[in-house]
Amino acid sequence: MAEVVGLVASIVQIAGAGCKLSASLYNFTTSAVRADQDITDIAGDVELTSNALESVGKVFETEEAKSVVSKKAIQDANNLIKRCEAVFKDISELVDKRRKVCKDGKKSLSMMGKLSWPMKEQRVELHRRRLDSLKNSLVLLLHVLQLAQGQARGYKVSYFRILQLY
Repeated sequence: MAEVVGLVASIVQIAGAGCKLSASLYNFTTSAVRADQDITDIAGDVELTSNALESVGKVFETEEAKSVVSKKAIQDANNLIKRCEAVFKDISELVDKRRKVCKDGKKSLSMMGKLSWPMKEQRVELHRRRLDSLKNSLVLLLHVLQLAQGQARGYKVSYFRILQLY
């Protein structure tokens, strides 16, 4: 009788381990399959951040900006640019290591790249959060610069009016 109880306990334990392994493998394959979509999502995040950078750059190019932009704004912009550059470089390295050139000339994830993707998901998510933070900081800087330009032109902008715009 004790042998049966021990056997049942072993079976339950191994079955539980099998269920955990199955779930783990399922999560792994789902992550590997999602790798292409993850890269597409990252590309969109990079594009939005680049657009924000470009908009800030256009404001700095104007003649009005030269007279209203503070040294602190220039320092902040330089810091944001450096941070963007670092994140772009990290993302590029992360993706390029896992890509191959296909027969049609396009680059896509290699099979090994897809298999190793789940191990990089946390890093990818960290980069996406950093991009989002940088984009928000750039947009804030852009709005502050535009507000300063408007005030330099003589526009009266109240805090209440700014809140209405949002």
